[in-house]
Amino acid sequence: MTKSKILSVVLAGAMVASMGAMAAISVSAESTYSVIGTVNGSWDTDDNMTDDDGDGIYEVTLYGLEAGDYEWKVRADAAWDDSWGELDEDGYTWNSQTNCSFTLEETSDVTFYFDTTGDDELTWPCYAEAVASSSDDTDTDDTDTDEDTDEDTDTDEDTDDDDSVATGDTASAYALAGVMVAALGVAVVMTKKASSK
Repeated sequence: MTKSKILSVVLAGAMVASMGAMAAISVSAESTYSVIGTVNGSWDTDDNMTDDDGDGIYEVTLYGLEAGDYEWKVRADAAWDDSWGELDEDGYTWNSQTNCSFTLEETSDVTFYFDTTGDDELTWPCYAEAVASSSDDTDTDDTDTDEDTDEDTDTDEDTDDDDSVATGDTASAYALAGVMVAALGVAVVMTKKASSK
């Protein structure tokens, strides 16, 4: 194997490993957060969240949501690079393929929360609380907004964005594959040197 071929193998391994690194969370102190989903009519509209008291918990209230089933996520900077949903099988909310969901039994105002106070951005939770609509005279709150649906809904089906980013196990697989390819290149070099002696 020529030196140029060996170098190509090592570079290919480095490229594959870097694809796993690209899956890193890209939020910063300047990032904005918003709620998106069927709660605001479509997966094309964001409702911006605020943290007015600076406690790290962002929120927004949507008023007068009619009775029915809803799905939603929180996303950063109105893009799908960084989003949070229900916990996935690996325990992550970041770029989870499962939407947050709830069912309203009556017209209600719903406040959505996104808790960024934890050290691990991969597990930041989002949740919602519903109360009877402010247009009603009742103060009842019998809506469970943490209810999971039996459907695994992928929000990529509902958007025109097809910017696939390696996440979770995929990122680890890319990184491992890159290391293995690089190690193979080193092994070939060592074998070549050993056989030429």
